[in-house]
Amino acid sequence: MNRIEDFMAESYPKFPENFLRFEGEKVLVVYPGNRRQSWYRQVGGWVYLTNFRIMFCPNKLEQFLAAKEWWSWGKDVTGASPVGRQWSDFLGGGGRKRMRVSFRDAPSGLFVVNGPEKIVEEVEFWRSDLDS
Repeated sequence: MNRIEDFMAESYPKFPENFLRFEGEKVLVVYPGNRRQSWYRQVGGWVYLTNFRIMFCPNKLEQFLAAKEWWSWGKDVTGASPVGRQWSDFLGGGGRKRMRVSFRDAPSGLFVVNGPEKIVEEVEFWRSDLDS
């Protein structure tokens, strides 16, 4: 590779190693964040939006602690919305503002991300772009 290709390879988000990549699938954006795995457990890692799906990849420490990868088809995402602090759900990330992602045939997911209002707008734009 030449220097420009090296720069381009470093500039664009890389596909997570633990996921099977579908033909033609590209990572569009990656957000650092946590995913609510259970009522008492937040898992640290990254939220990925690809041209086909939304994915969550735990970081190496969380993988060592038995956290699992997760994904859903983009066409099954019915919406995203910001969620305010809920101190009664402190262990589930309720001490921070979060993003709720709703799905057609599955329970909604909660993600702690920086600036959830802005990311909700980006997820909604991503979702509408998948429909077109």
